[in-house]
Amino acid sequence: EWVPTVNSAYGTYGNWINPLGAMTIGKGYAITAPNNFSATTAQEFTATFTGVPNNGIVSLPMQRGDFDGADYLNSLNNIYVSKWDDNYNLIGNPYPSAISANEFLIHNNGVIQGHLDLWINSGLSSLNADPFYGNYDLNYDGNSFLIYNLSGSTAGPGTFNGSIGAAQGFFVTMLDEVPSGTTVEFTNQMRSKNHNNSVFYRTANQPESRLWIDLAKVDSNTNQFINRILVGYVNNATNGLDNLNDAVKAKKLDTDIYSLTTSSVDGFSIQGRQLPFNPEDIVPLGINIKQAGNYVINLAFVEGELENETQEIYIEDRELQITHNLKSGNYN
Repeated sequence: EWVPTVNSAYGTYGNWINPLGAMTIGKGYAITAPNNFSATTAQEFTATFTGVPNNGIVSLPMQRGDFDGADYLNSLNNIYVSKWDDNYNLIGNPYPSAISANEFLIHNNGVIQGHLDLWINSGLSSLNADPFYGNYDLNYDGNSFLIYNLSGSTAGPGTFNGSIGAAQGFFVTMLDEVPSGTTVEFTNQMRSKNHNNSVFYRTANQPESRLWIDLAKVDSNTNQFINRILVGYVNNATNGLDNLNDAVKAKKLDTDIYSLTTSSVDGFSIQGRQLPFNPEDIVPLGINIKQAGNYVINLAFVEGELENETQEIYIEDRELQITHNLKSGNYN
């Protein structure tokens, strides 16, 4: 028996047990707390699972919808709809031990996009629109998810170590070119903390560098966080499109920031860049702002060579023809 405790009215879990066939092994489950829980104050909720822990290969069929068109704005709820919105699958670590997120992504490359989304409970439930329909319900927005791939995590340094805990649920996005019913796999090899990835890497590892950029709205002299992107100079990434190092941005927010590549029309929440690090590298960025106001772009964190005092990080506003050093402060 395993008893998880969560400090929230809602929790997302996978399952590592098979209670008489009542739950599908490897499938993720969203658990709703009792109706008498507060929607604004965090409370503890305990759910009990019983059964036999899983072992060996676990295969789970993925499903996706048929929409494969261009992004469009749903006039019913003013929310962007993309071809990826009907490709999400909620799955979960089926084992009683942690697994390597990197090993899972590498093993299933070619079936899913090379990133996973973990719910981090960054905010309480609120009225957020369904992306496909005009109805509203108590939902979490896109900022309640940590996005992770081989380039790193959007949440910043030290926030996610790449291990998916027992019973942890997470979202993956099925590729459009793969037919529905194609399976993802969990294997015992993913459970090893010392699993050797050298067979995957194409070149010898080089020092990696990362920067996280935030977009916020200035409201009553207070910066209201909106969202964050990651640009990582990491091993095995290119400056083109890499499934395991780039994460396509879910355009669900009225106000958004994203990075771009020359190889894709999509914007990214995570973009991997090639090594060795080029101190004069230029990364195109885009923003989407629907409501007039005061906004700031700031440098949240830096790692590696980007921490050097001599390495400046500039943002160029191509609308106003202004170049600003983000290391000296926010760009307004």
